[in-house]
Parts: sequence; structure tokens; C-alpha cells
Amino acid sequence: MKPGHLFRNPVGDPTTWTTNLLLIWRQSVPLEETLAAFETLNQSGDIRQWGVSNFDTADMKELVGLPGVTGVATNQVLYNLTSRGMEFDLLPWCRRRRIPLMVYSPIEQGRLLKNATLRRVALRRSVTPAQVALAWVLQQDGSWPFPRSATPTT
Repeated sequence: MKPGHLFRNPVGDPTTWTTNLLLIWRQSVPLEETLAAFETLNQSGDIRQWGVSNFDTADMKELVGLPGVTGVATNQVLYNLTSRGMEFDLLPWCRRRRIPLMVYSPIEQGRLLKNATLRRVALRRSVTPAQVALAWVLQQDGSWPFPRSATPTT
């Protein structure tokens, strides 16, 4: 993939873009081509860092096994109290390599807020269920939650 193909519908003047983090997920374009484009964008100052999204352990092993790959900043993954499958392989694998995980949906799109156990823990601590769920993710070494709210109450 050529750097120009990474942005299909650019907004504003591309000469003024500076992106702190650019994430990719697996597509039909070979990973080597995408990473070469990322390296070009990084060297030109158009992006500061790059990461991946929803890469499993096999994908991550392939990624770090590619020549010249040294700078993956994060792997963005689904992780919360009800979605913990990555604890068996991906989480320890990333921890050993000091690759942080950017956790999306840490309160499971609001569904965790109704969980009876979580509500009891929150009540005992005088906090909200969302605070408990976020604190749980934060205590997992190398995991950083990125919650999103659709309304002021969720």
C-alpha cells in the first residue's frame, strides 16, 4: 500500500496533517506493504506512531517477524470483565514484549453497568459501576481503556 492510499477521503489540507497514532486492521493488502507505507509516513513526519487493531497472537507474531518492524505502538482490542479471552495468549504475549493494549469497550457498550455483581461492588465502594469496570481494566498491566459515551449517562 502506498502512503497516498491510506487516506481515501482526506479532510482539509494534507500538508497540514500530523497524526499522533495511526491504527490498521487486517485487510486484503499485504501487511508488508502497509507497514512500508507507515514507515514512509513516519519518516516524513506525517504520523508519529502506528499501531494495529484486533490483531490476535498469530497476527502479532507475523507482524514482529517482518523485517524492519520495530515500532508498533499498540494493539487496539476488545477487553473487559465479560470479554477476557485474550488473557490466555495475546495479553501475556504483548506484556512480554512491552506492547501496550488500547482497550475499547471497557464497559461493554454500557451493558456492564447493569451487571448485579458489578453494581454491588460499586455500591460497597461508593463509586459507579463504570468506575469499577474502568479501574479493573486499568489494573491489568499494559492495558489502557478508551471508553466512549454515546450519551451523558452512559
